[in-house]
Amino acid sequence: LAVFRQMAEMSNDAFYLCDGGGRFLYVNERALKNTGYTRAEMLRMSMPDLNPEYPAARFRKFTEAMENGTAITQFETVNRCKDGSLAPIELSVARIDVGKDFYLFGVVRDISERRQIETAQRSFTRRILHTLEAERQRVARELHDDVGQAIATVGVLLHTLANTPD
Repeated sequence: LAVFRQMAEMSNDAFYLCDGGGRFLYVNERALKNTGYTRAEMLRMSMPDLNPEYPAARFRKFTEAMENGTAITQFETVNRCKDGSLAPIELSVARIDVGKDFYLFGVVRDISERRQIETAQRSFTRRILHTLEAERQRVARELHDDVGQAIATVGVLLHTLANTPD
């Protein structure tokens, strides 16, 4: 147990251990850092307190699905931080059965930076597409103007030739 705790405290990911009702029994330092709660506060909370997407009823359905083996055990969701902000996370959950009781072990990765990069990439892609479309329109206008001038010039030359004696 001491080796596990030492490894957990060194991790860049948050670790949660909950009882079957979702009450936190253990959280590592990264969990505290990511959420802004103290260890004492976290150990008085349950998963539905931390994750607004999993209120008590949905959390119960999730644990039932885990028992049946039908739950998705790795997914993206959010955690509510102490300051009220929502932090995007990637959560991997394992069910641990001990006699008649079960526990949930979660590994939580903060994906805020990844989301910011994805948003920046989408914004950059939109700007490039907008720039390309503006350039395409500019070239089309130039071609239209150049072709129009050329046709007008040819028309004037033909008219001049038609009115010129042999």
